[in-house]
Amino acid sequence: MAERNDAVWNRSVFVADGRTIAVGDVMLAAHFRGELQPAWTRLLLLVECEKRAADFAEEDGGAPDEAALQSRSDEFRYERELISAEETDRWLEDRGLTLEDFNAYFLRHYWADTLDEPTEPEALDFRSAPDAFRDLLRAELLLSGEFDRMARALSWRFAAAHVEGNQLAQHLAAGEPSGQLNAIEPDDASLQDWSARLGCDPGWLGAVRELETAYQRHCERLLTAERLEHSLGSLRLPLTRLELETIDLDSLDAVREALLCVREDGAPMSEVAADGRYPYRRTEVVVEDLPAELQQKLLSAVPGEVLEPLAHADGFQLCRLLGKTGPDLTDDHVRDRVERQILERHFSELTARCVRWLLALDGTP
Repeated sequence: MAERNDAVWNRSVFVADGRTIAVGDVMLAAHFRGELQPAWTRLLLLVECEKRAADFAEEDGGAPDEAALQSRSDEFRYERELISAEETDRWLEDRGLTLEDFNAYFLRHYWADTLDEPTEPEALDFRSAPDAFRDLLRAELLLSGEFDRMARALSWRFAAAHVEGNQLAQHLAAGEPSGQLNAIEPDDASLQDWSARLGCDPGWLGAVRELETAYQRHCERLLTAERLEHSLGSLRLPLTRLELETIDLDSLDAVREALLCVREDGAPMSEVAADGRYPYRRTEVVVEDLPAELQQKLLSAVPGEVLEPLAHADGFQLCRLLGKTGPDLTDDHVRDRVERQILERHFSELTARCVRWLLALDGTP
């Protein structure tokens, strides 16, 4: 079992500047950036839910809904265009996963979504976790798609280092940090421990430090005020903020009556909702977060306009546009979104020239 685990953790993901990056390398780099903790906390919660589900099944004979599990599995395969069982098996094998890992993933998430009571996970940090949890985390990240994001983030850092110059690239290829940032700080015990447990070579932690520094330097030069303003232009419509008020109604008759009160009598929607005891909400949303069919309708509407009722699973929704606000770079959400677009475009082109993928990530050619 230990030998098989070593093999999957050492599975190659990509090659950059002569260095082959493995699954364990990607994980340690993500841990260094502080991106592993949310996934770890979520995994502990999932495992706790699974334990409670097992206790429930033993006491009351409860069993998971097989149709619901099958639906989750089918949706997963559909999103990744895994039509046949053979394609699914090959996808799993490429990532060092088994059919047991695949089924267990859906079962964990099923119980987490099904159990009503909130669950506090066991307090367990990286260093004290048994190896079985390490393997569960690997499977969770690979199946959820989080690993793909972490691998791309690391490839961006190699691309930035490539641009920074050949000296850093040579040290990284040899697995030898240049010494500029190789001092180990007192709080790095977790990183050092995980580096060994994930099978990473001794120089990898120092290399990760240098990659991160090169990446931050590169981003500072890339994300100029002029480039941010220019990119904001192409995102102005999707990042427009809308203020809405909505009423959820249970029948067409209720819709007609509400429309009459709001449009003809000028009654406030909040009063109409209160009189009929219907759910009422007043919210702010960003256009790109709305369903595609609703985006254009709201962008075309003028403040104060009531849209035609929208059908949903539980009835109908009546929506009034209260106001529109154009995006501004002083808004953290807007700035983050604009920066992300610039970085994705830039590094998509750059990594195509200096990174060779060995594991076909979802969306990676």
